[in-house]
Amino acid sequence: MFDNNFGEVLEEAERIYKMHKRRKEETWKDMPIDALAGGIKEEYEEWYVKWQKTLKGLRDNKKDEVREAEEDQFYEILDMINSCLMYGERLRLRMKKEEDD
Repeated sequence: MFDNNFGEVLEEAERIYKMHKRRKEETWKDMPIDALAGGIKEEYEEWYVKWQKTLKGLRDNKKDEVREAEEDQFYEILDMINSCLMYGERLRLRMKKEEDD
């Protein structure tokens, strides 16, 4: 699916993260941290559905469905990485604030 281009995947996730920050400004920093964690769970569940579709397509030997589901998986994984980056940034900011206090 990624053709061993994990660096490009991470670059794409960073690009999405930066776009999110620009579009939403800093509002995600004020969200309850459990809401951010819930976003990770939602993205995981969306990816899992796409993964199941990939497996079903492989089982049924439907290459077009597999290709489409894999592409969807790619974007769901990027969304999950993006959510994890935001969550991680919130944790970092929280730790930094505690150090400063």
